[in-house]
Amino acid sequence: MFEDPKTIAAVIALVGVLVSITSSFFVARFAAKNERERIKQQLHNVYSERIVTERINSYPQLYDLVSSFLKTVYDGSFVEEGSIFQLKDSVRKWDGKHAMFMGSQTQHDMYLFRKALDSFCDSFDESNREYAMNDLEELWKSMTRLELSLKADVGVFILDEYDRKATFLDYGSLMDHMKVK
Repeated sequence: MFEDPKTIAAVIALVGVLVSITSSFFVARFAAKNERERIKQQLHNVYSERIVTERINSYPQLYDLVSSFLKTVYDGSFVEEGSIFQLKDSVRKWDGKHAMFMGSQTQHDMYLFRKALDSFCDSFDESNREYAMNDLEELWKSMTRLELSLKADVGVFILDEYDRKATFLDYGSLMDHMKVK
């Protein structure tokens, strides 16, 4: 059967064509996969850049609300009913407009903050100038945690070891935590 030179040449040509087609298929498939991955990465980069830009534009407003209130509490100033309910209203308005840009951990910290803020507002009694210290402590912790999460979302902490679920009452304790790990 393979004694005829034309048959041998035809079989060799057929094998060559089959190898060529097979290799072309795999090369084209590999190239298409690489192109898809490249486009996917470009889309991810553009999306990430826009999210971070939106965070950089909107987070300072919330950070200012939280930080200003923290300073008031830290200074030992009496928290007035108007200011606490104004904070609650401002946070709700901000959250309604910008929460969709938060990272998952920051959304969780925002939820805990709003829950603590609601609890604090419910226990607040300006007439006796007393409010539940436990609620104030929870509010303080949740605000501090949120403050750190906001910074982490915009890239202030580019640290692999930073544990976003840990509670830090100040930046010194955060840095101490970083040294231990």
